[in-house]
Amino acid sequence: MGSSVGRAGTERPLKCREAAARLGVCERTLRRYMRAGRIRYHRLPGGHYRITEDAIDEFWSAHDLPSPARARRTVTTGEPARQRHPKRPSSRRARLGQESPEDYDLSPAALAELRAQFR
Repeated sequence: MGSSVGRAGTERPLKCREAAARLGVCERTLRRYMRAGRIRYHRLPGGHYRITEDAIDEFWSAHDLPSPARARRTVTTGEPARQRHPKRPSSRRARLGQESPEDYDLSPAALAELRAQFR
């Protein structure tokens, strides 16, 4: 989804590191977004990528997420800010070797079912 045509009136294009910081994600995630076509970018002849401010704004509006600037504004108005990463459910598994004995079903029927899954 790359584009080499710039819009008139846009600020200087951002490097991947700068754009990732504006989005609040790491560079690797930004590159995944670019590969998936979720954010508009253009590629320079040397192979480097550039992302415009407009592309970042389009990303925020297309994914119905508040931009970091918008989220900061809601904090100053007294509204609660949206959490960047919601808390994960507490249904995480225990670390290997620290499970409780109830976590295992070692009955012959359960073992036969597991064997059938891996055949």
